[in-house]
Amino acid sequence: MRDALPKSLKMAYTHESTSICLLYSDKDIDLCKEFAQKGIKVYSGLAFDGLNKNSVRLNLPGEEKIDELINIIKNI
Repeated sequence: MRDALPKSLKMAYTHESTSICLLYSDKDIDLCKEFAQKGIKVYSGLAFDGLNKNSVRLNLPGEEKIDELINIIKNI
């Protein structure tokens, strides 16, 4: 998934066996709102110390849905 992210999004290091990831952008953007508009539930970085609205925690789907998720993320 990391290789498929658009240049505007970055992923914090997460071990491959972990089913959550932290996505963030250097842009001043409300990522939670962007994902919600695409129908993807994420947790805003505002809910975590040291993070802000330009980051989200994402629960990764199973392998059968990962391609669909990647296609949606490419449009954020």
